[in-house]
Amino acid sequence: MRLKQLLPFLLWMIACTANAQTDTIRITTYNLLHYGRPQANRYTLKNTYLQPILAAVRPTIICFNEIDTTLPGVLDTINKVMPYAMSHGAVHNSTNTDILDGLFWKSGKFRLLRDTMICNYVRDIVAYDLYYDDPLLGISHDTVKLKVITAHLKSSNAVPDRNTRATETQQVAAYLASLHDTVNFVMLGDFNLYKSSEAAYQNLINPADPLARLNDPANMPGNWDGTASFAAVHTQSPRMVQLSDEGASGGLDSRFDFLLVSDAIMNGWKGMKYVPNTYTVFGNDGLHFNKALTDTPAHPTLPTTIIQALYSNSDHLPVYADFTLSPKVITPNAIATLTSWKEKITITNPFGAAIHYRIAQSSSSFSYRLFSQQGALMQTGHLGQNESTIAIPAGMAPGLYLLLLCDDQGNSAIWKLMHD
Repeated sequence: MRLKQLLPFLLWMIACTANAQTDTIRITTYNLLHYGRPQANRYTLKNTYLQPILAAVRPTIICFNEIDTTLPGVLDTINKVMPYAMSHGAVHNSTNTDILDGLFWKSGKFRLLRDTMICNYVRDIVAYDLYYDDPLLGISHDTVKLKVITAHLKSSNAVPDRNTRATETQQVAAYLASLHDTVNFVMLGDFNLYKSSEAAYQNLINPADPLARLNDPANMPGNWDGTASFAAVHTQSPRMVQLSDEGASGGLDSRFDFLLVSDAIMNGWKGMKYVPNTYTVFGNDGLHFNKALTDTPAHPTLPTTIIQALYSNSDHLPVYADFTLSPKVITPNAIATLTSWKEKITITNPFGAAIHYRIAQSSSSFSYRLFSQQGALMQTGHLGQNESTIAIPAGMAPGLYLLLLCDDQGNSAIWKLMHD
């Protein structure tokens, strides 16, 4: 876009309705079965399967379980087969296990604010605080925030294993309760659950503090393991026999992989909402209970190349769901008085070592934010009532900048300024 078109476009974007600002994202979880382990799970082999799967799913945010620790730079290796540029969080492995979790998000769509380790009984359970990289973030200074919790809970169905899972999810519930707010959060990964009555599951969907409650979009409680009526949500195993990668066999008959979401997301309270009926076990058509994914009947919508890739890559299937994002916007009413308000302020343009301004007599106080043309925040501060200057950062490159002024009545105006 040419520079002379930037300001009208920006003002038009600000004046758009909230509906016009809606974006749709896809959140996914996928156990990769020892991705990067030498021999049968080496990354050069895995990537030939993983690339077409990711190209078909096209996740905006994705959690991977079972990434091998022996491969240096393993997350960057996975990134090479993403369908577009992705960023990823830091690797956590305080328990020194041989398999890790990794979280990726689409570059330019989200950014990371921080990450927090919740607990580390078996493997680290980590909360990643992301925020939506709204094109208007530099103007509205408000956006959709999302907390993504990645987990790979203790496996197996013996009593000690179930108790360990319960302890892990108790810690997650306590962490979410400590936030004391209805926030957007999702928890995803391989939970190794066998039925909905298990304590680990109940700790998440029926916690003592309702603010910590997670919802299961599939809404199919019961004894998932080995039960044909839950065939559509089974995620393990797409194979009947054990392959050389040592994955589980026996056909699709277990629901181990989950994507749970907060009340705020189910109800759209904080700018993010689950899209009904989008919870999907990718590759599972509900017709392969106790069968391999490659057995008859053929999948009604996916090509055989994708089915074969899912079969060969892992003993788990990916799970995803779609969500709409509706960041807060500045409505037309907020700029209705823009012209008359802006006339009270004079700013020298272009500017050199400082920005000179004059404010007509006013009882308001003013703050400013200076942005680069790319939307990066360069400087903030407050203006006095008399003629004065804004000192700019040393070494600031010549070019176009945007100056946003706001008063204490909620009025705002934007100037397009040239730095020579």
